[in-house]
Amino acid sequence: MKIWRINPLLFLTIFYFPFFVTSCGGDDDSEPKDMEAPLVYIETPVEGDSFVRGVNDIKITGEITDNQALDTCVISLSTDLKGIILSSKSTSVDGGENNGGGVIASIDDPEPFEPDAKGYSLSGKSHSFSGESPFGVIPDDATAGKYILMFEITDKSGNSVTRDISIQITAK
Repeated sequence: MKIWRINPLLFLTIFYFPFFVTSCGGDDDSEPKDMEAPLVYIETPVEGDSFVRGVNDIKITGEITDNQALDTCVISLSTDLKGIILSSKSTSVDGGENNGGGVIASIDDPEPFEPDAKGYSLSGKSHSFSGESPFGVIPDDATAGKYILMFEITDKSGNSVTRDISIQITAK
């Protein structure tokens, strides 16, 4: 009777080969990568809306959607420095007399309403805003002028979109 001796290395190769073939498969490409940015539909405020300081708050109505899953939304309000009219005042150099050319002009520093950004952690494919006021009532001492309301939305895949809306803050 003849005994078959199999080389241990050959045995291990034959035995483990099926495991390597099945476990080393590539990534499952059956689901395509999300390359689509979220969509933003803001009903209010609209471009050019005015809000009275000390009286109004900025209420947001609209919806954001994504084809797969939303992640975050950050809403911020900042001054559009080109839109603010700075006031100037003059003072005299010599005890109340203007001696021609001795006038010093200064600009009052504006105190714009720039509250901290408001962040939302989102889930699902859509989020609705129905009259939310992320910044509260605009303070009485806010500088009147043009402001930019900005929305930055990111989905779970890292795709993002921004939407800017110019608004006005006015005095009473």
